[in-house]
This record gives sequence, structure tokens and C-alpha cells, in this order.
Amino acid sequence: MGRLHKVLGDVLALDGHFDEAIAAFDRALDLNPLQVSAHHAAVQAKRCTEADRPWLDRMRAALDSAGIGDSHRVFLHFAIGKVLDDLTEYRQAIWHFDQANAIKRRTAPFVGPERAEHVDRLVARYTPDFFAANEAFGVRDQTPLLILGMPRSGTTLVEQIVSSRPAVAAGGELRFWARRGMSSGSPRRAI
Repeated sequence: MGRLHKVLGDVLALDGHFDEAIAAFDRALDLNPLQVSAHHAAVQAKRCTEADRPWLDRMRAALDSAGIGDSHRVFLHFAIGKVLDDLTEYRQAIWHFDQANAIKRRTAPFVGPERAEHVDRLVARYTPDFFAANEAFGVRDQTPLLILGMPRSGTTLVEQIVSSRPAVAAGGELRFWARRGMSSGSPRRAI
């Protein structure tokens, strides 16, 4: 049930209903304290203030609890770092960001040759001939917008601004291309 409230929060946040989204994330955590991605999503949906210290304490307690795995620790460190950054406690914030990134490097190290092989396979597969042969699967409307960028580079803000137009719908962070690539014989690890 906690997972459903987390997803509801994600949908509400994408639609710009941030207060309702945060309430859904909080409910997800009440139902399942190990739904720690809800902590991360909640702090991303708002600018944190001194009033959020109890939430910060709750995340720190979750981080200190035994039995949580590395994937949970990554979410918690990033979430705690975000709150501390908003509170201008930069030294502590960067420490948590560094901890999250260290866990990610240890659990999913970057493998340059494997990545190069993956990119080469994608380039070889998705040629102009491929797209011409699969044209029937496309949409004739030539107006899709893809907003690409690195984390924290402003892509979410751009998406929110563009999708405020009635004729534009936001897709959020989509894993379509990663999944499509995996189904076409590229490595199992998503980009």
C-alpha cells in the first residue's frame, strides 16, 4: 500500500499539486517506513525550510536503522543532502551527496568499454533505414518535445513550463529508450 501512495505522490507532483504530493509521500512512509524513495521524492517537490527539521530527523533515523540496503541508503543520503542544501548547511549536504555517490560507484561501477560497446550497438541498430522501416509505428505529428539533460540541470523546470500549455502533456522521466534498447539486444544494464 505504501508503494501506491508513493506512485500517487509522483503523479500529483508531475501535475504540479505539490502539497497533495507531499501528503501522499508522507502517507506512503506511514504505511511502509522502508519506502524511502518517498523521502527523496518529497524533498524534491519543495524547497525545504526550518519547518522540515522533523522530516530531516526522520530520514536520519531511517538511515541509522539496521537492515536497510544500499539502494535505500542512496535515496536517504540524496534526500538528506537536498534538505541540508536548502537549509544552507552546505558542508553536511555535500557529505551526504558524496556518501550517496560512493555507494552508487561501489554497487554499480562505470565500465567504460562496456558503455562504448553499448553505444556502438545502439548506433548500429538505430540507423535511418531502421526508422524508415518502422515509420508505421510513429505518429505523423512532427511536434514531440524531448527535454534532455543532466540531473539538477533544470530539465524538470523546463518540462513544467512547457507542459503548462494546454496542448502539451508532460511525460516525466521516461525509461522508454533504456527499456527499448534492452529489448533489442543491448546490455541489460540501463543507461
